Amino acid sequence: MPTVSVNTHFPGYEIIGELGRSNARVLKARHLATGDLVAIKHFTLNTDADTLRRFRLESQLMTDIQHPNVVRVRDVQLDMPMPFIVMEWVEGGNLRTLLGEQGYLDVSNTIRLGLQMAEAFKVIHARGIIHRDIKPENILFRPLPSGELHFLLTDFGVARIREQSQTMTGQSLMTYEYASPEQFDNPRGVDEATDYYSLGVVLYECLSGKVPFSMTDSAGIATFMGHVLRTPPPALVLPSGKSVPPSLDTILEWTLAKNPAERLSDVNELVFLLGQANVEQLQASRSVERRIPVASRTMTAPVYAPRQSEPVISMPEEEPRVVQPTGLLGWLSFL
Repeated sequence: MPTVSVNTHFPGYEIIGELGRSNARVLKARHLATGDLVAIKHFTLNTDADTLRRFRLESQLMTDIQHPNVVRVRDVQLDMPMPFIVMEWVEGGNLRTLLGEQGYLDVSNTIRLGLQMAEAFKVIHARGIIHRDIKPENILFRPLPSGELHFLLTDFGVARIREQSQTMTGQSLMTYEYASPEQFDNPRGVDEATDYYSLGVVLYECLSGKVPFSMTDSAGIATFMGHVLRTPPPALVLPSGKSVPPSLDTILEWTLAKNPAERLSDVNELVFLLGQANVEQLQASRSVERRIPVASRTMTAPVYAPRQSEPVISMPEEEPRVVQPTGLLGWLSFL
């Protein structure tokens, strides 16, 4: 039986390689007509009807959103033996890869990530979309010429519309370490607050290099769920040994609140606190610079010694003159 090329399932695209697999397979490809690099997401043949329904919903959600912090969909082919969607190519990769290479992010890049995810939240939550799967694998980045990182939110495969019924059953599609407490004990009642909790976990991991609660550190799912539902997150310690800006510490405390009604879930408040954290970070950096001794600075003022042929002449010091005030106004100003 002849081997069928994978390209027969994706007409118009040249497949370069596989990027990863989760609930779907993601391929790196080239659009033959333009030469542009793209990412193709698809499910396997004979996928069940519920999965295809979620895939159709995801393609609709992502196609309707045009925002610089949300990955753009270029093409949708659902009436195919192997349905697929084509997304813009984001050359940096995902945040999971970045954390794997660096271990953690510095405070400045973590604040930048938070601000750009807040922008993504503005557009999706305004449309009634709850992502429900905010995690490093679903945050892509591209390096900018300035050296800064630009972050984009992707993968709406388990998203739901606020007005619609649940798009999944039980807890089978959530990622435990990033799931909010209500996703365990009230999965049908989640709202925007669940995305803020997951973002809080991501920010915590970016700063510390680890999530607040890990399945590998627990005796089992019951113990892990108990930590998520009742145990306060461990105190954050930066690998660099530096202190966390107070406003950033406040964000972590408020986004990781167990009760969604008490959780930070207002995008304007989040942006304000992140802005404050950025100012605090800059002030802390400048304070350190001011405390550096003059002798240790890179650029030091030159010290000139007198030449040997020029005698150094010391002049006698004059006695300080005391000017006595005269008149009543003079005495008043003197006092």
